[in-house]
Amino acid sequence: MVCLFTATSPLGAETITSTPWRTLVVDGDTLLFPNHRVVLAGINALEPDQSCQNENGEDWACGAEATTKLVALMVDEVVCELHERIFLRSFGRPTYRATCFSGGLDVAKVLVREGLAVAEYADSERYLADERDARNENRGIWAGDFERPSDWREANPFRGNTTSQPQN
Repeated sequence: MVCLFTATSPLGAETITSTPWRTLVVDGDTLLFPNHRVVLAGINALEPDQSCQNENGEDWACGAEATTKLVALMVDEVVCELHERIFLRSFGRPTYRATCFSGGLDVAKVLVREGLAVAEYADSERYLADERDARNENRGIWAGDFERPSDWREANPFRGNTTSQPQN
């Protein structure tokens, strides 16, 4: 039995809800539901194959860590407020930009605050203070050197794509 449904909130925004075990994490800012693909609005997370340099100049798997963190955040019911339909290669599922919550947390906000994503795109203003805090406190990518995810994707067009599933 799939526990996914589509509803309308009082504000007229479409919302999708799922259980963590029915929500696949594609990468640090993409979730795959049985009938929807969701890209977290306002952020751009590090790509799964992307590496960064820490404060000592050593490579670390920052992209894999962003993906692992998003998997770890899928602890409770997942609720995504859909903002707009976007046109990406989506494996036959509609793709939306959305703000998603699990365990009462805005998962994009957590990724930005921990330095595993940058505030970017149309809805980024809600995460700019979190990015500034992460930068000022040298968290995650802000402790060393990194390439912005959009620049990394452009330089690595044939990168691998992994899909992770939360652990129960």
